[in-house]
Amino acid sequence: MTLSFHPLLEGDITDAADYYSQFDPVLPGRFRADLKESLDSIVQFPFMGAVVMDGYRRISLRVFPYMVVYRAFDSTVRVLAVVHARRDPAWAEHLVRGRVA
Repeated sequence: MTLSFHPLLEGDITDAADYYSQFDPVLPGRFRADLKESLDSIVQFPFMGAVVMDGYRRISLRVFPYMVVYRAFDSTVRVLAVVHARRDPAWAEHLVRGRVA
């Protein structure tokens, strides 16, 4: 499996890392490492995430309260968003639907 990223995904990651940098300069690196672990898991087991809508799945990061929203295809995993897990579910769904195209 190969990973494909939505163009706005880097903004999601940067926003979260910037937020954590306000508290401790080490946290952004830990956040990115936690995210990488989740992405590695998705590549190995693309259908393990819970289905959230229209075939899109989510997997939670192990340490930080974020989830990765993605869709698995035959040989590619398309990662659409990294969303704070405590956001309003309707907002998260709206964000993901806006990136599906």
